[in-house]
Amino acid sequence: MTNKLLLYIALSGIGSFFACKEPTCKSENTIFNSVSPDQQAYKLALAEALNKSNVDELSFRMDAYWQLSLPEKATKDFIRLHVQGKGICADMILDIGDSKKGIEDVLQKQMMGYKGAMLEGLKYDTKKDSSGITFVFKEVSDIND
Repeated sequence: MTNKLLLYIALSGIGSFFACKEPTCKSENTIFNSVSPDQQAYKLALAEALNKSNVDELSFRMDAYWQLSLPEKATKDFIRLHVQGKGICADMILDIGDSKKGIEDVLQKQMMGYKGAMLEGLKYDTKKDSSGITFVFKEVSDIND
């Protein structure tokens, strides 16, 4: 009985190690390795790289969630995504604007249980104004854990 329990624990640990490990990637752009994702230089480089990429060849994995408190008791939601594709290995800070289409449950649970989940069919806008570049969520067709 003890040997079976030890074998189960060992196999569970090995399975967990491989299941939770995210694929490694390498970026061709040095800005992604030297500048923080909330900086405008990073966002500009990411926007340019994404514009040159085929969105179907990119993967978007959820990494972190946070809310900012705004005046008058309002809040604003953000999700940091790992973006991976040909020549791209970067993080995207996604502003969850007015649309919550496809991620309602993620926001309600404040991303609990969704870290590392892949967003399929992600649509977003790249907004540029005097304050800089912002990636704004539009919708997602599916979430794969």
